[in-house]
Amino acid sequence: MSYMDESNRDARRTPKGRIKSLLIGKRLAKTANAFDEYADCFYPNKTKRLDTPDDLKMASLEYDFYLCGSDQIWNAGHVHFDSSWLFDFVRLDGSRKLASYAASIGSDSPGAEEIDWIASGIGRFSSVGVREDSAIEILASRGVSAYQCLDPTLLRTREEWAAQATPADRVLPEKYIFYYPMEVNSLETELLGRMKKQLNLPCVALTDSFRRPPLADYQVTGFGPRQFLSLLGNAAAVFTNSFHGLAFSLIFQKPLVSYRHPTRNSRMESLLRAVGLLDFQFDSADAISQWDIEAAREQISVASGRVSALRPKSLEFLKEALQ
Repeated sequence: MSYMDESNRDARRTPKGRIKSLLIGKRLAKTANAFDEYADCFYPNKTKRLDTPDDLKMASLEYDFYLCGSDQIWNAGHVHFDSSWLFDFVRLDGSRKLASYAASIGSDSPGAEEIDWIASGIGRFSSVGVREDSAIEILASRGVSAYQCLDPTLLRTREEWAAQATPADRVLPEKYIFYYPMEVNSLETELLGRMKKQLNLPCVALTDSFRRPPLADYQVTGFGPRQFLSLLGNAAAVFTNSFHGLAFSLIFQKPLVSYRHPTRNSRMESLLRAVGLLDFQFDSADAISQWDIEAAREQISVASGRVSALRPKSLEFLKEALQ
């Protein structure tokens, strides 16, 4: 957890730093509990937990099929070249199969070493499903054929997700902009300011950060998937540079303003391109002057229909990969 990072140790030695760490720690603990509660309710029963690559190798797992996916599991910088995500612990025989569904490289410009690591690992896979169209090109450069799939969240309908939503435990305005930030930067702040002025609506930010983000009127902390679904599903509009903020805006058909992520934008760009919404991602504050909420609502509805059309194809790929 970020509040326990080595870089924050000196700051925690001051009284102010200790108070800040305590507050953030409580928020993160509440968030962790909310995620655990969600997993207990909605995840399938799991077998023994395995935490390390050595655990996987020592477990002598004997399954017919091994499927991996999805968000950034092949981003070498995130997983530190851990080849467990490529099933290096599996001993193949005639009956066992390896495959991926909507696996994501995540990085906009992976290096040759990273690409070679992925390509060598998936050489044993019978089917390779990736999430971004950029991954298809990257793997093709190493002679690997891949199929672009929808993110798993997009395989479920709006009604299915809405049934899992729970309101946040604080009073919020009836109409608001849902703000789901990955990081704060000058473009984000200027875009949000213009969006608030244009819509004349308050902003509700969902983040465990110690300070409320600039221009956010409300901050919800200690949240889990249920609260995320409720806050986004009930919003008048969404402002984010999160991939899943975008994905759930499509699911719930919410007018959206997104902005480029500095290092992992291919994830959002690929989905926006697939549903015809590339002009919903802004790289300058002036561009938002052309954005209109009613037009955006209509475009999102059309894009959501495209997701519905792509869903059977992704499910068919998954079905065939499992055979």
